Amino acid sequence: MRRIETMERSFPPITAEDLQEIDEKLGDPHSENYTKLMVTLLKNGRLSRSILNVMSEDIVLSHNLEGGQSKKKLKAYPNFVRALLNAIALVEPSEPPEKALQKAMRCVKNLSCTKKKSTPAPDAEEPTTPLTPGTPELKF
Repeated sequence: MRRIETMERSFPPITAEDLQEIDEKLGDPHSENYTKLMVTLLKNGRLSRSILNVMSEDIVLSHNLEGGQSKKKLKAYPNFVRALLNAIALVEPSEPPEKALQKAMRCVKNLSCTKKKSTPAPDAEEPTTPLTPGTPELKF
């Protein structure tokens, strides 16, 4: 049971290095345990939300499956991608796993853009209205 605890602490990978480490571990004979864990993590709600249990938002935002559009290539981690697609096929059997993954990643990216637009910048100041000439300044 200790091995599963270690696997659970591996998710979600935060950096590309974490992703590489998981990819290497998935090459061993116990990789089916990682796939089972991914299935468990992905079953927690809609795939567009639960994908963040398997990959951090930073990884989703900086990667795509093929590496196009100046993003990093998720397929550079073949063992991870294979296990993830197998898990998605079990969780979302109604559509091809690659399509389901791409759709889920797109939803995370869209949600991230929406959050950025609705959240004011930390250094943004409140807009001030200039005093018109002749208006006394209020002091508190």
